[in-house]
Parts: sequence; structure tokens; C-alpha cells
Amino acid sequence: MENLQQCPCCLSNDISANDNLKDYYVSQESFSTAKCNNCGFVFTNPRPDMNEIGKYYQSANYTSHHSSNTSLFHKLYRLVRNYMYNKKMDRIASHLNRNIQASTFLDYGAASGDFLSYCISQGITQVSGVEQDAVCRKIALDQHGVFLKSPKEIADFKDASFDVITLWHVLEHIHNLDEMIQNFHHLLNENGILVISVPNVDALDRIIYQEYWSAYDVPRHLYHFNKKTISTLMDRLGFKLENTYPLIFDSYYISLHSEWYKKSGKIAAILKAIKNGFLSNWSARKTGNYSSLIYVFTKK
Repeated sequence: MENLQQCPCCLSNDISANDNLKDYYVSQESFSTAKCNNCGFVFTNPRPDMNEIGKYYQSANYTSHHSSNTSLFHKLYRLVRNYMYNKKMDRIASHLNRNIQASTFLDYGAASGDFLSYCISQGITQVSGVEQDAVCRKIALDQHGVFLKSPKEIADFKDASFDVITLWHVLEHIHNLDEMIQNFHHLLNENGILVISVPNVDALDRIIYQEYWSAYDVPRHLYHFNKKTISTLMDRLGFKLENTYPLIFDSYYISLHSEWYKKSGKIAAILKAIKNGFLSNWSARKTGNYSSLIYVFTKK
């Protein structure tokens, strides 16, 4: 375990103990969080180091490892995912000053290559991906013909070689946060965009579910962002926030998992998830605090 002595967001040493949270998904262990008294950032601390964290991903249910799962839930998940890929691509295209099909893409934390496969299906052929998990890299190659590099190979890419770098629910997993964001700064060209999606701890569904909120996902999620803290972090590392977009289906997905953690019955879990997901999205119409958000950054 490693214990951070300063805030990963603003680098302040003024941090204090926060909530204890349980890993309901894999280990059933409890983990502490800390909160920065300067910027308000919440992060898992202490946390498994890079050599320890792998065992907390070893679950047959971990969605990113199972793009071939044929259960009804996963079929529905993939249907929604593909719809959202269309929406994401529209958002990306609106920020580019060139034809999207001619753009170069890097997907960091590419899992089993589904997003890059979608990009290729849309005529975007200059795609690259990075993925930590060797099993996922093999699935990407076997199922999609997409070759993914490991994070250790990120130095193989030339500076300013990408128009678009995406991280779909990945930033919260990265141990060497400053180093990796600085890498993205080098790899992105001057007119490129960095697109990041992460859960939002200010969302109403987080308030409803408290310690059962599945998007805490300790210890795999090392950081628990809101709009202020991710902007503070990225500004410190040379990025400017251009726009923010909601991921409206995440409130339902996260609420359903949260109900499972509370051991709600199957029908009750679905009904409560629909209700609380809707309430969270309705509240966010005024506050902007959707369950998960997409942030589009450019280089300062």
C-alpha cells in the first residue's frame, strides 16, 4: 500500500481523513479516502500500489473484460454503449478544425478495443490504443483486429502526433497521474483535443447512495472528481477546459449497481435505479452535475 502525503490535484499538503468505503465488487475489503482541505479533492488513500492493484480487477463481472458476454444485461449495455459512441463522436467532431475521418486518434485505457473498432467502422483509420491489461489487448486483437500497446510503450509515439486523445472512464484509475497527463500534452498537437470522462461526486445519485455509490469503485478508482477538481488538475498541467457534456445513461447504470450493493431484490433494484437515475438527471438539468461528465480540453 502507498500513502499519499499531498493532494494529487493541487499538490497541497493540507489533507485529512475522509470516508471509509467498501469494495463491494471484488475483494469486499474497506478502503479509506482523504480530502484536500485546500481544493476539496477526494482520493483513495492509502491505496494499493501499481504492483498490488491488479488483483482488484480480477472479476468475471468486470465489464471492460467481457465484450463477448451474451447475457441480456450486457446486450443492453452494448446497445446503449453504441448509441453513446455516436453521441461522443458528434461531440468530438464539433471541436475539430479538420475532417474527423482524417484525424488521428489515441484511446488510452482502450479495454478490449471496442471504441477504436467503432472509430474504424466510421472511416477513421488512423487509430492507436493503449491498454494495461494483457487479456484485454488480446481480445482487442482477436475480436477487432486492433493492436494495443501497453502503457510502457507510450514513448513509442511521436510528440504532437494526435488530433484526439480519449480516456473513457480511465483517468480515475491512473497511478502516475501527473506523468501521464504530461505525456498527453506532448502527444497532442497544437489544435488537438483531450477528451476525458469520469464519474462526478457532486451528482445527486452519489448523494442518494452515499457509501453504496458504485462509482466510488474503490480501490480501482483512485480519484473521485467533480467539475472543480478536474479543472484545477488539468489547468495545473497545461490544459484549458473547452466544454462539458453529460453521460445521461450513467446515472441509471451506476444506480443499478448501487442497488445491487445494497442487496435490493432484482425487480426492486431495477425500479429504484430507474427512479434515482431519472431524479439525478432531472436535478442535473439545473446544476450540470450529471452522474458522469465528458470534459473536452485543449492545450493552453
